[in-house]
Amino acid sequence: MFLAFFSVVLGIALSFSFFGFGVFEGVKLGTIICAVVNGFLIGPFSKMLEHFFEFKNRLNLKNILDKINPLEAKIKGIFDAFKK
Repeated sequence: MFLAFFSVVLGIALSFSFFGFGVFEGVKLGTIICAVVNGFLIGPFSKMLEHFFEFKNRLNLKNILDKINPLEAKIKGIFDAFKK
């Protein structure tokens, strides 16, 4: 969760540093409307698909990724300790 939030903030900061502060070139009203509509549509379709299909993890990517990036696993463990 923390790393996802950090990557979004970093992406926004880099975008502002390259294109100028407050400039969203190409993001107009249509883009925002599509994002909102897609957000509302994805939820019900996801629930419908989960009702008809059973999704399982075939690859145990968590253990593989923890071996590749142990620092991220340690940071996640620290934040999980605070949740309890």
